[in-house]
Amino acid sequence: MNFADLRETFADPGVEWRPVPFWFWNSELDPCEIERQVRLMHEAGLGGFFMHARFGLETEYMGEDWMHCIRHAVRAAHECGMQAWLYDEYPFPSGVGGLEITRSPEYCNRFIDLVEATFTGPTEASLQLPEGKPVMAYAVRTDQMEQFQENAVRIVLDEKGRLDWSVPNGEWLIMVFVERVLHDPRGNVFGPNYLNPGMTASFLKILDRYAEDEELKPYLGGTIPGIFTDEPCLLAWHQNHTNYPVHHDGRIAVWGGQVPERLRRLGCNWEQVLPAIFYDLGAESGALRHAYRQVVADSYVESFFVPYQRWCRKHNLKLTGHLLLEEGLYTNTIFQGDFIRDLSLFDVPGADHLGIGCEGEYGGWGNLPLMSTNVQGQKLVSSIAHLYGKEAVLSESFGVSGWGLTLADMKRIVDWQYRLGINFLCPHAFYYSMEGFRKHDSPPSQFYQATYWRYYRYFADYTARLSLLMRAGRHIAQAALFYPQDAFWETFKVGQENTLDRRLADQFDFYASKLPGCHVDYDIVPASFITAESTQDGVLRIRDEEYELIILPAVLRLSDDLMNTLSLFCQNGGKLLLSAPVSDKLLSRLHGTFAILDDMRIEKLETALKELLIPDVRINRREITHVHRETDGRQLYFFASDSDQPLDARIEINSQGKVEQWDLETGQIRDVPAEITDDGFTAVDWNFAPHGSLMLVLIPDQKPLEKTPIVTNAKHIQMGDLWEFDCISPNALLLDRWNIQITAQGDWLHYDYTTAVRVDSVPNSLRLLLDDIESRGSFMAGMYFQIYVNGQEIPTESSGCYIDPKWRTFEITEKIQQGQNQIRLRFINQSWAGEPKAMTISPKLLGDFSLEPASDDKYAISAHKSQIRSGETWTDQGYPFYSGTAVYTQRMTFDDEFLSAERVWIEAAEAADMVEFVINGKCAAVRPWHPYRCEIRPLLRSGENTIALKITNSMQNFIEGKTKPSGLLGCAYLERV
Repeated sequence: MNFADLRETFADPGVEWRPVPFWFWNSELDPCEIERQVRLMHEAGLGGFFMHARFGLETEYMGEDWMHCIRHAVRAAHECGMQAWLYDEYPFPSGVGGLEITRSPEYCNRFIDLVEATFTGPTEASLQLPEGKPVMAYAVRTDQMEQFQENAVRIVLDEKGRLDWSVPNGEWLIMVFVERVLHDPRGNVFGPNYLNPGMTASFLKILDRYAEDEELKPYLGGTIPGIFTDEPCLLAWHQNHTNYPVHHDGRIAVWGGQVPERLRRLGCNWEQVLPAIFYDLGAESGALRHAYRQVVADSYVESFFVPYQRWCRKHNLKLTGHLLLEEGLYTNTIFQGDFIRDLSLFDVPGADHLGIGCEGEYGGWGNLPLMSTNVQGQKLVSSIAHLYGKEAVLSESFGVSGWGLTLADMKRIVDWQYRLGINFLCPHAFYYSMEGFRKHDSPPSQFYQATYWRYYRYFADYTARLSLLMRAGRHIAQAALFYPQDAFWETFKVGQENTLDRRLADQFDFYASKLPGCHVDYDIVPASFITAESTQDGVLRIRDEEYELIILPAVLRLSDDLMNTLSLFCQNGGKLLLSAPVSDKLLSRLHGTFAILDDMRIEKLETALKELLIPDVRINRREITHVHRETDGRQLYFFASDSDQPLDARIEINSQGKVEQWDLETGQIRDVPAEITDDGFTAVDWNFAPHGSLMLVLIPDQKPLEKTPIVTNAKHIQMGDLWEFDCISPNALLLDRWNIQITAQGDWLHYDYTTAVRVDSVPNSLRLLLDDIESRGSFMAGMYFQIYVNGQEIPTESSGCYIDPKWRTFEITEKIQQGQNQIRLRFINQSWAGEPKAMTISPKLLGDFSLEPASDDKYAISAHKSQIRSGETWTDQGYPFYSGTAVYTQRMTFDDEFLSAERVWIEAAEAADMVEFVINGKCAAVRPWHPYRCEIRPLLRSGENTIALKITNSMQNFIEGKTKPSGLLGCAYLERV
């Protein structure tokens, strides 16, 4: 897309730029409901969806009903001009084939489990071995580990899974290598054997159901652009939630039938390699570990990714998705072999970002080493896309963020990820159903069940515009951060952290984390791309990328070819930043400009970078970082702040020209005042709101708009703190304390749940909300429930639903009395019906009421409050569990003198979580995030004016029963200019 088309498209980008969420198919599917939900996504500005079979699915995966629903969703997407992406599994990781493939042991994950113990002899040693096939066992004196091959004693194992050995004098280490196959007593194995080509063939045969469906074939490569593969990994992370973390330690290594033979082809004896994976046993141990990891990486790629890519090519589908655990050298090595090579076979490589935070430490739990940052995961994936010329970089984002996630949080996370190179958003997730346990599956749902759904289009448009620009032209980065894979493969011993691998990982993470704050963008580049051909003229050129600086962590052993290449690169004008300690062999070859960083602090890094580079961008705030792209000679810069405070920033760009702001929120384009500095940079001053962002486009050969003095005589008028108050949705009382009585009567079981509710003022309408009460799993008839209020039975025909079609409501107003009330739910199960049905989710009362604290930390129902105060959360004013939109209203009278102002602004100092400003019945602006401010002068009139603030919080209060602060938490004021 050329620049003119980019400009034309910016206001309303097409579906290819828009977010494409995971759509959790997690219940009994209905084609009509599927079509309804597709149209809701279309109206909200989504570009499509990934059809993701998920926990709670009741329709048979890949059965005829499932395929009928897939076809229906694809047709609906086609009619709406949307994209219907396939997802390759139920549930995940990819390869389990809906748990059918892994019912065959040969297709289940295989690994070596090390059993080790130290004994001081003379004594008798006895070890109970885990279930599996003992491969071999050795004993070696701990003071002779370096001479392992000469001094180790081979121990013969018995057939009963025990090791018994008479230990001689001295301290001895016994090591037993047991080959194990992942299994589960229920037959549910979530760890495929990715080193077995037969597993992949069986997996792809299941996917043929999509590719060979006559009704779907016309849509392949069009409405169905591709398929998402999710979290393949060499060791089973997902088994019983997480097999690797709950294993007694991290001393396990992937193994398989191909590994010994492949090692033999490399000239390695697998019996020598196996101990070296876990221990340093002499000078050759590093080389043996490297050989093992190379063999595993080759087998992984050739057995899984290459056939999968070939299958996608055959059916005109793009392969997208993400690998498990992108974050850092340890996880890359443990779970993915050659991470870069794996992901290079994707058409749209992807990452996974979980949680509500942005940058932070990663790991340190579940036997995973601690990584000081998670930035390297995002940058590694985007770098692969740049190095291999991929069309986009996907991220699955927002999963397990919790029900407190807001649109402001989503924008903050997107701004952070897009500065790291992401440019295709897959929101996790949109739930087909939130019935029962489904709402707690890695929440939240950002679909129609969310409080902010009516405003979702603002976020979708913002993200679409940003995606459009972040895929335009080419990426500009000054630095290449060396990916020290070979060195790490040699130094890292399975399940142990040692000085060399820890230093490599920490230095790599340091650069990955701190370079953005130094305003130097980079890509992560492996050794295979740094060649004599790619480093001519002192610039490392890879496709469209041109790096003038190469940064190396402390890699003590580099190949002669790589050292020669770095030497010529430096000699021809390229810059090197080395990390102490530096190899003497490398230092002796360097002639040119380089620096050595011997102190991993950002201040030292900034000093070194200033000596080596003329910066692309200068910013006086570390909290503000950027990404730079170029198209048709125009320079595109995206800036965003990681601070939760407003920041005044000065941005200086190493280029001259006119500067435009491309407003990501409105789609408008406007000139920005700028000035040329003495050293030729174009400077822009900007005030960033908390977590604010800015898109600038610099157009060369045109003069910037001149800065003019800003003179303001602004007058602030603080509005009163007492507001009229109204809830758009019903208030809620969480009923989470029940007495239970179980009564057996013949072959019937009665489960009686009873609770008490105090009502000080009977509302006009009071509904009981019950979730997860259907008995769809009943084997035969004989499973039903009854509702009693104050001893009187309530009809169990639902009077409607609330939020989700499966959240049923029952009108109980007529049975409610002032004072104490009793609610009893009786679940009745007959033995032939099968597993009993009982309460799984806390019921709620809905209605037009407020809540007052009562005894025992409970609440009493009281009359609705028509007024509340700003500066306080509504959770403390009678609405602790309310999730939705509430309207704060004041009436103000303005005379002609007031209205003579050129501009009048309104601002809410703090809104939780977003605000829509409505003036005299007309929407002035929707502010999903900071600043909560807009201009209102055109909507004001002489005389009385109605000013309303519609404030929307998250679903956390309602679903989780947490009193998250909500509403107008600060003052509101008018600013007259």
